Parts: sequence; structure tokens; C-alpha cells
Amino acid sequence: MKDAEGLAKTTQAELEVAQATYKKANDELTATRKVIAKLEAAKDLTPDAQKTYQEALEAEVLAEKRLSDAKTAVDNLTADVKTKQEALEQAKAKLAQEELVPEGFKAKQAQEEEVLATIQAQLDDLKAQKRLFVQRLLKSKIASKR
Repeated sequence: MKDAEGLAKTTQAELEVAQATYKKANDELTATRKVIAKLEAAKDLTPDAQKTYQEALEAEVLAEKRLSDAKTAVDNLTADVKTKQEALEQAKAKLAQEELVPEGFKAKQAQEEEVLATIQAQLDDLKAQKRLFVQRLLKSKIASKR
């Protein structure tokens, strides 16, 4: 159970990192798009502007790829967290069930101890009856010999 909780915490931390990466990639994409918008307005003005514009377009493609990769990572980690949380809940339920089993054994043991006590009392009674019988038998043998 501790392993499941530790794994859930680790996965949660990984999810948070992936979400931060996603946000950063999204911010970069937004910034790149702003640069592209500015450059599109000035692209025809100079050859250097055209080159910068092309570089910005390439940067946009890379930023979109990073954004897509980060979104995929977030989706995968979210699914992984959900799976691990379900496993943790199942482990907790199983543990709760296992904790009930000893209670059932305790009740059965108490019943068996009562039966054993009854049998022991009957045995003690029979032993007492046997002693009385042997004493009477000996008395009757002694009396018959006189």
C-alpha cells in the first residue's frame, strides 16, 4: 500500500512537471506567433527581415511540436495518475477486507473455546464420577471381604 501511495505521489510530481513543460511550450508558441505577426508586417522591407521571418516560422513549427509533445505527456501522465489512484483505492479496499478476516477468526475461536470448556467440564465430571465409582467399588470389595 505504501508502494502504491509512493507511486501515486511520484506520478503526481511527474504530472506537475509535464504540465509546467506544457505551459512553457504554450507560452513559447504564443511568443513566437507574436514575433511572426510583427515580422510578417515587415517581411518585404529587407532581406534580413525575410531571413528572420523564415527563422521565426521554423521556430513556430518547433514550438508547436514541443507543445504537442508536452500535451501528449500531460495526457499520458493524467491517465497514469488515474490508473494508480484506482489501484490505490483497490489496495485500500482489499486491506479493509483483510482487516475483517481476523475478527471472524476471533469470533470462531471464542465459540470453539466455549465448546472446549464444555467438553473439559464434562471430562472433569466424568473423572469425578469415575473416582466415586472406584471408591464405592473398593468399599464394596472391602466390605464383602469382611
